[in-house]
Amino acid sequence: MSDVDRHWRYVIALVLIIGYLALAGAAFFHEVPANNTRFVDGYFTGLGPIVGAAVAAVLQVGKGSSAQQEA
Repeated sequence: MSDVDRHWRYVIALVLIIGYLALAGAAFFHEVPANNTRFVDGYFTGLGPIVGAAVAAVLQVGKGSSAQQEA
């Protein structure tokens, strides 16, 4: 794997993390109406592990194994 490929993996992982944190910041600093609390609950309990798994998969791409091969 070339250095360029390795850097792109880190860029993709960083974009995923920054996007997740930006959405978390928006949800934290804005008042959420009572009928939308399910979104916030789902965001922090559902999207967090999904983003974590996506970041782990992106970082594993260049190491010779994929997330599907390990499962």
